Amino acid sequence: MIRPRTKSILRGIVTVIAVLTFYTVPLLAQTPDSGSGAEDSSSTQEQTISTADIWAPLVNWDTGYDSSVALHSSGLFVEVHSSSDYVGSNKGLFYRLGQIDPSTGKVTRASQAYLFAPGQLFFHPSVAITKEGYVVVVNTTSGQKIDGRMAYWVGTLDPYGGVNQQINLKVLNQYYDTGWRPTISINYNGIIAEAHEGDSSQKLYYRLGHLNSPGTGDFTIAWDTGSGGTSYDTGLAPVISLNDNGDVVEVHRSQNQQTVHYTRGKLSGNTIAFSTTHPYLDHPAQSALVVVLNNRYVMEINAHITKDPITGDSIRFLVTYQLGSLDANNPNIINWISKSAPIENTPLRGGLASNGINAVATTNYGGIIKITTAIAP
Repeated sequence: MIRPRTKSILRGIVTVIAVLTFYTVPLLAQTPDSGSGAEDSSSTQEQTISTADIWAPLVNWDTGYDSSVALHSSGLFVEVHSSSDYVGSNKGLFYRLGQIDPSTGKVTRASQAYLFAPGQLFFHPSVAITKEGYVVVVNTTSGQKIDGRMAYWVGTLDPYGGVNQQINLKVLNQYYDTGWRPTISINYNGIIAEAHEGDSSQKLYYRLGHLNSPGTGDFTIAWDTGSGGTSYDTGLAPVISLNDNGDVVEVHRSQNQQTVHYTRGKLSGNTIAFSTTHPYLDHPAQSALVVVLNNRYVMEINAHITKDPITGDSIRFLVTYQLGSLDANNPNIINWISKSAPIENTPLRGGLASNGINAVATTNYGGIIKITTAIAP
C-alpha cells in the first residue's frame, strides 16, 4: 500500500543516487526464535545500511516458508508465512508484526508470531494492508497446482497500535477461484489487484476488486473484474504491484526458462491495460519481487542463479536489488537506474513492500526467514 508522497518528485537521478549512497539508517538485527508461534525476548544489535546499496544487511526474522510482507504508512508492517513446505508437516499460516520508525529506521519486532490459518493445506500467502488497517491475505488451499484452489482472509489492525496486538479476523478462508501462487496489492484508494497462475495451465490471470462495505461490517471482496480471472500472459510465480495513480508493474518467471520478465500496466475502469511487451529483467533467475511507488520509482529484487564456485552446479541464488523509474514516454519500459552487487546465497520466496518513506523485504531459505529494510527513493 502506497501513501501519498510529501517529497518532491523533481529530484534528478544524481540527487537520488547521492541520497542512496550517503544516507545511513539503523536496523535492529533480530535473532531467530525457536519456531513460528514461539515467544522471543532476545536482545538486538544495531546495524546500518551499506554505503554501496540502499538495503540493510539481511538479518534473521522468523522460521517458516513463503514469506510475504505489507507495510502501512504508519510504519507498522505485517509479515505472513506458512510453517512448512510439505502437506504432512504444515501447521498453517502464521503472522508476526513489526514496526519501522520512519525518523530513525529502527525496527521493532513483535515477540510472538500468531497462527491465524490452522491447517495443512495453506501455502503461498500474500498480504496487503489498507490505509484503515484492514489486512487482506490470499493463499493457495491445495497441495499441488493441478487442483489448485485459492482463498482470502480479511482482518483488522490498529495501524497506530504498535506490534503488541493481534489481527481481528473478519473473513476466514473464503474461496474465490481456482489457481496457484496468488499475489495481492492494495493501493491507498482501496483498489485490490490480484494475480495468480492457472491451476492446470501456463496462463497468468489477474483480478481487480475492493472490500464491499467494511464500515458496515461487510469485509468480503467484491471482484470488479467479474467472477473469474482475466488472462494476461504465461509464466510462473507472478508478483503484482499497484500505486495510487493506477500504475501497475508485474514480474514473473518464464514458463520454460530461468528468465524473469516484467510487464507494465495501467488501471482502466475495471481492467488493467497491460503492455503487450514483456522486457527481460534477469537471466538466469529463480524469482523476483517488485513495488511501484507514487513517484514512479520502481524497487525490484530478484534471486540470480549462478554456479557454485567449487562444484560448478547452478545451485546458488544471489539476491540482487534494482532501482528504476517508469519511462514517461514509453509505457512499456522501466528505466533501470542502479543495480547492486549480488549478495547472500538465498532464494527469495519472500515479500517486498513500501509506504513511500521506507521499504521492507523478506527472503526465505531452508526454513529461515530473513528481513531487510531500506529508505524509499
